[in-house]
Order: sequence, then structure tokens, then C-alpha cells
Amino acid sequence: MEEEINLRELIEVLLQGKWIIAGISLVAVLFAGVFSFFVLPEKYEAKATIIFDNKFVEQQGLSLASYQGLVADHARIKYVYDYLQLGEKEYTLSGLGESIKTEVDDKAGQIRITATGTEPEMVQGVVNTLGQDSISDFRKRLIDDKDREIEKTERMLENVETELETVPKLLGTLEIKDQGARQVVQIPEVNPMYERLSGRWDELSNSLSQLQAEKEYLEEGLQSGGKGLYIMLQQAPLPEKPVAPRKMLNVAVAGVLGVMVSVFLVFFREFWRNSEPGKVEEKE
Repeated sequence: MEEEINLRELIEVLLQGKWIIAGISLVAVLFAGVFSFFVLPEKYEAKATIIFDNKFVEQQGLSLASYQGLVADHARIKYVYDYLQLGEKEYTLSGLGESIKTEVDDKAGQIRITATGTEPEMVQGVVNTLGQDSISDFRKRLIDDKDREIEKTERMLENVETELETVPKLLGTLEIKDQGARQVVQIPEVNPMYERLSGRWDELSNSLSQLQAEKEYLEEGLQSGGKGLYIMLQQAPLPEKPVAPRKMLNVAVAGVLGVMVSVFLVFFREFWRNSEPGKVEEKE
């Protein structure tokens, strides 16, 4: 019975303060609506994706995490800032850096570049320019890596050639007697060390030819705009809808908070009235 009485009292308190609850909730909703629709600037998001060929990544032993750090380093962001002349539009270099995020998807072989800002054309230009410059740099790095591998292989090949010049090809001849025909057959005895060095020379020569062919392929791809270079850019389209502020969500959250705060105030007012010294003595 006591629980029914308490519940009835709670409902009565809420009914008595219904206008307070309605007023505070309405003010909160109106404030959130005005702030979201007319004060907060709309923010747009653009996303470009650098796509790596997974087989090529495995063959070359590339680390996408290391490439991720190169995408949005200070020097590249500074290049984009100057290239797009963002300083003339009152953007700051530090603000541009904070608006850019990168993430790696190792399974898909992708590095995603995301930028947010108040101008859709600006954020689209930022991620696309950043992606294009990064890809050009990555491709040049691949060619530089091939150059280093070629130089290393050439040095090893020269060392083997030098050794071959000092090692005799034959150690002599072996005489094998044919008892039936009473003849002696002489067979040249090849030097085992010479054979090993010769095999090593063939292996290095083939590797060098392959590396030179791969470098030529990369250079041709670079000159032709990147066709077949294992790395490509999926450019960001022009964002049409803002991602922030989430206006209706802000209004809904403000309405819920308004109800919670107003209900608390109604109960607090009732508690304050009932806790007055005169009323406490009357109850006693």
C-alpha cells in the first residue's frame, strides 16, 4: 500500500510541475535547434584511397604502416597547403594537419586518407592532392629501391667475375683405361670451385637482368601516368552532404537532457518545500 501511495505522490509531483518540464524541454530543444541549424558551421568529409596490389606488397615485403607515416608527414602537408594556396583562404597549416586522418587496411592493401572541413571543394582537393603526391613519391621510392638492388647485384657479380679470373677452370685430366680395347681415354677434370663460381655468376646475371627489366617497367609506368605500377589512387568525389553537425541528433539529445533536468528540478522543488521547518514540525 505504501508503494502505491508513493507512486501516486510521484505522479502528482510530475503533474504539478508539467509546465516546468514542458518549458525547460522546449527551451533546450529550441536552443539546440538554433545552435545546430544557424550557428554551428557545416562540415564536409572527403576520403581518398591508395590501393596497393597485395601480391606486389608480399613480393617486395612492403610495410603499409611505414607508407602510412609518409602520407601525412609535415613536409607533404606543407606541400599541399602551398599547392592549394590555403593560406590565402585563411586556413592554418596546423589546422590542416589536424583535419587529416589516415588509416591502414592490411587485408585490402589500402591506405585511406580522410579530411574534414567547411568547404567541400577544399577537402576534396586536399585528399586527392595528398594521395597523388604520395603515390608519385612511393613509385619513385620503388624505382630507387630497384636501383639499389641493381647496384648491389652488380657489385656481387663483379666480385664473382674477379674470382673466376683467378680460379683455373680445369685441374688437369683423368686417364681412364679401356681394358678391352687397350686404349686410354683422357677426360678433363673440371675445378669444383670454378663450377660453383660459374653457377653463382649465372644466378646473379639472371637476377640482374630481371631487376633491370622490373626497373624499366616501373619507369615506363611512371611516364605513362602510373599504369600497371601496382599502386593506384581512388580519388575522392565531391562531398554533397555534410557529416556534421548532426542536427536532428543534437535536437533529440537536447530534448532528452531537458526532460531529465526539468524532472530533477521539479522533484528538487518538491523536496525543498516539504523540508521547510514549519512543515516538518506539522508532520511530526
